Amino acid sequence: MTEESETPPPPTVVRAKFGFDGRNNDELSFKKNDMITLTQEIEGGWWEGTINGKTGWFPCDYAIKEHQETRLRSKSPSGLRSNDVSVPSQSTKGVYRTIVLKDFVESEKAHVTELQALFRDYLQPLRAENVLDKQSCDTIVSNIELIIEQQLEILQSVEQFLSSPNAQQRVGGVLLSLAPNMKHLLRAYCENHPKAVEILNEKRELLEAFVQKHEGTMKAFITGLSKPFRHLQKYASTLQELERNIEEGHPDRGDTQRAASVYRDLAHFCSHIRKQKEMQIELLSTGLIRDWVGDAPITSFGDIKYMGTVSVQNNAGEPEDRCLVAFSTVMFVLEITPELNSYILKRRITMKGATVRKLETPQHTLQISEANEDKVLEITLPSSEEMNHWILVR
Repeated sequence: MTEESETPPPPTVVRAKFGFDGRNNDELSFKKNDMITLTQEIEGGWWEGTINGKTGWFPCDYAIKEHQETRLRSKSPSGLRSNDVSVPSQSTKGVYRTIVLKDFVESEKAHVTELQALFRDYLQPLRAENVLDKQSCDTIVSNIELIIEQQLEILQSVEQFLSSPNAQQRVGGVLLSLAPNMKHLLRAYCENHPKAVEILNEKRELLEAFVQKHEGTMKAFITGLSKPFRHLQKYASTLQELERNIEEGHPDRGDTQRAASVYRDLAHFCSHIRKQKEMQIELLSTGLIRDWVGDAPITSFGDIKYMGTVSVQNNAGEPEDRCLVAFSTVMFVLEITPELNSYILKRRITMKGATVRKLETPQHTLQISEANEDKVLEITLPSSEEMNHWILVR
């Protein structure tokens, strides 16, 4: 008998003894007497369950298990009975899930093959033949080898589920566990990518001769370098399809739901990082800053450690959007003007001897005080991650 034709055991359903208001994104909210389909039971006082299509954690002492006969009579969390024609059968969901999973594995195989070809046909020869100076070559190659290793791990981990029983297919769990390292690798790659593109444009004639020698094209080369972050869209869409075709009580349901959100956010994060770096390159190459003080150009301060939009309080205590540009020794607060790549200098802060303090409120706010200066600057960054990154690189 095949996996799809087997009738899975009925899910465990619990009844809420009290209402619970989940405070975190991975927690479930429900009212008293709501029926919740359990997906995971772990030690430590928390269960994971699904209600109205939402899966999350809740304290186990807020609910009580129903008897088997009660579970069979109860409606599903969506309010539909199991014999309603609008609800796909468990076997149909299993078939769809298998199709989605096979398609995902094939997509991952193709992606890994493309990355390996990029490294073999372009990046490895570029490094070996000394076509560019070492710094430029390292910028283009970046950490692509580590990304290929990560993609191979994802492929091998997901591929094994094709031959696993349905209840043991933890695709969401695997992708969720690998997401932090993927984010770490892609942050470094995306920070490098705009500079790599700039080098490709500056050395285009030289590189065109190189790729023609290796029977390639510049278009294929440039497109290949964007594949590591372009491919992220596939994860969120695949995980959403898997979630649509997963049983209410499947142990991977919650992780699949969370992983879809994590990889969707990761795609947005990579786009944000690339835009930040593109802004840095434009500012250093063609940026116009009005009310600039001194003869030294902004390029004389070295590499930009951080650049992004922050909220700064004006003299009236009202928040205003500003562009923060931080170097290792100095930081500039710029007003963004309607003109393209044009700014107005609002404040310059010497970082030597300056103190930085986190404030409890507002969230993600830092207070910066210059040495021997009574005046302080309060900046509010878009997220705690941006704040921690600013502290790390400053």
